[in-house]
Amino acid sequence: MSTHHRRRAAAYRDFVTSHGRHPQLVTDSAAEASLARWLVRLEASGEVPAIAAQVKGIVVPAQAQERAEESATVAVVRFGYTHLRVPSRSSKDARERMLAGWRAEVLADAGHRDHAVLSRLAERITNRRHEVALVAMLEHKAATGKVVNNRSDAALYGALRRARAARGDRTLSALGQRLLADLEGAQRPMRTPSRRRTLAAV
Repeated sequence: MSTHHRRRAAAYRDFVTSHGRHPQLVTDSAAEASLARWLVRLEASGEVPAIAAQVKGIVVPAQAQERAEESATVAVVRFGYTHLRVPSRSSKDARERMLAGWRAEVLADAGHRDHAVLSRLAERITNRRHEVALVAMLEHKAATGKVVNNRSDAALYGALRRARAARGDRTLSALGQRLLADLEGAQRPMRTPSRRRTLAAV
């Protein structure tokens, strides 16, 4: 076996160990696709059938596969919380497309252990948006002393209406409900004591 094939076989084995799967031809990773194409060419050429069979027969360690899947799920959730949206398969970023592909794969498998986590991700991201917007509204109130309205900030006012609708639908998170209650409490105008009560106090 040539040095080239020895190096490629070692790289292939390292990929399987670190990623918990065999390299795929259809992927956003050029290095992964290169390893997959190497194996296809090696099998087609019949140059070193023993090596081709050995590499193709590499068994994916169960622990490595579990670690790789867990890492991918964590990356999808972290992306969602950071960007406040789920990853898109039409993105120009290769990593985002990869994360979107993993999310779609898990959602298509109702029995997958991460299915519940990723199926609720969109809902959690929506609640995260509500929470971020409500905090901004509270900061606006503290800084200006004024209530957010459609004229002062249409975007925040729209977010306020959506948060209230989510509360009505009982889909707003517990934190969102507390923030909304604080905001509505801050928005209540102070009552001016009546003249009768003022005179009675004197």
